Amino acid sequence: MNRYLTQRFVLYALFIIAIVLAGIQFLSDRGVWLDEAVLTLNLIHRNAVGLFRPLDYNGVAPVLFLLIQKAFISLVPKSDYALKVFPLICYLAFLPLFGRILSRLFKSIYSIILGLSLVIFNQTIIYYSSEAKQYIVDLLVIAIFYYLLIEEKALKGFYYKLLVLGSICIYLSNITPIILLTVDIYLFYKSRSENRPLGRHFIITNLCWGVFFALYYFVFIYSHPTQHKMVGYWSNAGAFMPFDSSFWGWIAGRFHGIFYFLFTSGSLSGPVFWYYSAWVSYCWLGTEDTIS
Repeated sequence: MNRYLTQRFVLYALFIIAIVLAGIQFLSDRGVWLDEAVLTLNLIHRNAVGLFRPLDYNGVAPVLFLLIQKAFISLVPKSDYALKVFPLICYLAFLPLFGRILSRLFKSIYSIILGLSLVIFNQTIIYYSSEAKQYIVDLLVIAIFYYLLIEEKALKGFYYKLLVLGSICIYLSNITPIILLTVDIYLFYKSRSENRPLGRHFIITNLCWGVFFALYYFVFIYSHPTQHKMVGYWSNAGAFMPFDSSFWGWIAGRFHGIFYFLFTSGSLSGPVFWYYSAWVSYCWLGTEDTIS
């Protein structure tokens, strides 16, 4: 088998493995934990209009995510699997986007394979692929916007796509404002490095984002019954702005946690990481192969 076919075989094999692992997780019929149960009860006992009001039992989730979940429950009533369909779809949509991002960031096929492996064999991501919460949606939203940035020059209507997707995702993922801030920082830095103005499209896009976020904030966040509870929780965790004495300790703990879950032997990705690290190092010693 020549090198080109080997490369393609490994990449396709990884995507097939990802689908199989997500499918096993989807069909595992595991029980729900507290936050999932809270959202599920609200989805079952409320109609679509009722989801625009604060949820019972201190439940919290983006309103568009709730409406989509409600739609799947209506299509497949009295089935726990209905709650898992949308997260699974988001996971399957995330995979090719992430693969595309890797292929644009790295020239070496071995780097791309390693990057894919760390995601595909990550137990936490596999678990989120069928959890009735919005966490896998957050991952998809990140991939969407960073893919748009990477493909900026090749995309027609780049700012129009940013405007529309950003305005929608504000209601779909709670971390979207943070992601959009990083998008703005990148575009600002790029414009300065290329010595060109950002232009009116950038300003209009941000104004629209601001309007949609303000609407979301004042309708769904401001004076929400769980507001004080959430502020207290994150303040006690040392992560609330402005920075307090324990903020940097919290940041260090989260940074450590990311690599702990990725690389420890208790995780699927741990052995994969060490195996591929050795393999990639060996391959790099002999070649600087690029993806064909």
